Amino acid sequence: MKILITGQTGLASALASVYADHTIQCVSRSSGHNIHHIDQWGELFLDFDTVFNCAYSDTAQLKVLEFFFNHWKKLPSKQIITIGSKVVNQPPSDNNIIDYW
Repeated sequence: MKILITGQTGLASALASVYADHTIQCVSRSSGHNIHHIDQWGELFLDFDTVFNCAYSDTAQLKVLEFFFNHWKKLPSKQIITIGSKVVNQPPSDNNIIDYW
């Protein structure tokens, strides 16, 4: 199986290790693949089977998801796994919900 992973550190690196017996390509800005510009390089990976969409930068993760979905939507053997997170790094301003903090 050919697997594309956006990102190269943290979870992306761990996924690459887990799937090391497959063909893996990790992409990030450092490899010349800025997720904000998926339209410039995404076609290079359309023959892959799976995308782990781990890299997050504003709306770019959504662009990666939409790019592969639009190209693969009629190909049921293809998989897109988008892993996103928005972490709150400061207490909320609404003191009424501070208990969960």
